[in-house]
Amino acid sequence: KRVNPTAIVLVDNCYGELVERVEPCDVGAGVGLTEPMAAILPSVAGEALAKRWGVDELPGAVRRELEDAAKFLSGEKQVLLHRDAQSSNVLYRSDGTGVFIDFQGMRTGPAAYDAASFLYDPYVPLDERDRKTLAGVYGIDGKTLALGAVQRLVQAIGAFCRLAGAGQHHFEHYIPQALSNLLAAADEADLDATGALAEELIARENMRKGRHHCHCGGHS
Repeated sequence: KRVNPTAIVLVDNCYGELVERVEPCDVGAGVGLTEPMAAILPSVAGEALAKRWGVDELPGAVRRELEDAAKFLSGEKQVLLHRDAQSSNVLYRSDGTGVFIDFQGMRTGPAAYDAASFLYDPYVPLDERDRKTLAGVYGIDGKTLALGAVQRLVQAIGAFCRLAGAGQHHFEHYIPQALSNLLAAADEADLDATGALAEELIARENMRKGRHHCHCGGHS
């Protein structure tokens, strides 16, 4: 506005950054692959592990696997990324033409991140056969794609838990699928510690949902 007072400024407030005391990156929002894992892991450890599942800290072996994955992906060819290439950010005009929205976080990074955002999208689950078929279209090898999915899903789980904890409870619906996708991606990427943590969190989430859904009192 200082440069051009007549400019119209549009603000995307999907992460509540105008009403929260923390910045979006503090909760894992919009963090790309080439940025330090340190920007993502605190939100996952604090908002997701500790507050939602009672896990005091991110296991060291998991942290090392995630940091190694980030280093590997940062060494891949850098291309222009949308950085939030999920199904809800693709709209179709009346003539069938597809368009992307929410691309204000666009930057360069490895193509595996955007591809994984679609193929491991918690909003639209794909079975393994469909995922492999579509992965072939992108031309990205399976392990690289899986590593991109692991980082994307770690970010998504941190964001889902933070947003759900802030009162946007509809995000809770997608947490189980995000955890399931993380387990699949970790297995495909041979990240044993991350896969083991995903299994533990799935069990804890199921227990948590069971407690919240039980209003039976003394009835069985």
